[in-house]
Amino acid sequence: GLADVIAFHRAFPARPAFGASAFEFFDPLLPALEAIVSFAAGAPAGSQDAAFVQMSTTTVVRLEVSNAPSSVTKPSDIRFTLGGSPVTLLSLITVDITGIFEVSIRVPASSESGVVEGVLTFLADATLDVTFAVTYFNDRVPAVTSLSPSEGPEIGGTRIYIKIARFPVITSISQAAVLFGEASGLNYGTVLEVVESDVTSTTMVVSA
Repeated sequence: GLADVIAFHRAFPARPAFGASAFEFFDPLLPALEAIVSFAAGAPAGSQDAAFVQMSTTTVVRLEVSNAPSSVTKPSDIRFTLGGSPVTLLSLITVDITGIFEVSIRVPASSESGVVEGVLTFLADATLDVTFAVTYFNDRVPAVTSLSPSEGPEIGGTRIYIKIARFPVITSISQAAVLFGEASGLNYGTVLEVVESDVTSTTMVVSA
């Protein structure tokens, strides 16, 4: 479970330092989610470590689970639910004899964006449930899907490759504009080049 972090000098016990976040202890022998990967097209930038899934259609999501019970040998030994509703299990692959396996599920479409929690249940022992979550995004609107590099000096001049999904086709750099910053302090970048642009994806080079 979670434990608060408190440090203090033994000569000054009345002046402790409290941590900004807690430390989590876990049982290394219990089943645990090791990785979750989404195969959603045009997912928002920064979603590499999260299961972003599309609102308009189904999305295949792969999970890697460690310390699975030895009773798990076939797909019918486990059950997935998402938001309390059953989810279709596509495949189950045992990676090695230590209890690690990969499982693929089909996440249904949704009318709403946001995070939805799911549960992997081992039918032989429901006390060993593994929780996970997916984040629905609106895949009908334009979205920046990648920035490379994703950081640069404050003095500016960094060349950034920006990839955008579902963006109107650009035929010249004069048609594009890129802003950096919050609404109270927006700065225009300089569009240097349109690498490619079609109905599915646009890539441009911008100086920030």
